[in-house]
Amino acid sequence: MPQMAPTWWTIIMMLSIVTMIITMTMVYFLFTYTNKIIKNNKTKKFDWK
Repeated sequence: MPQMAPTWWTIIMMLSIVTMIITMTMVYFLFTYTNKIIKNNKTKKFDWK
């Protein structure tokens, strides 16, 4: 049993790192996407005042 603990710990660490990377990439893509939409809206017409 003591030999199984380190493997589970490494698996959990790997999963956490992978999820962190995925969330970071998702946030980055969402940020860029929203930035593009805002820029497009500003260039098209922004006269709602």
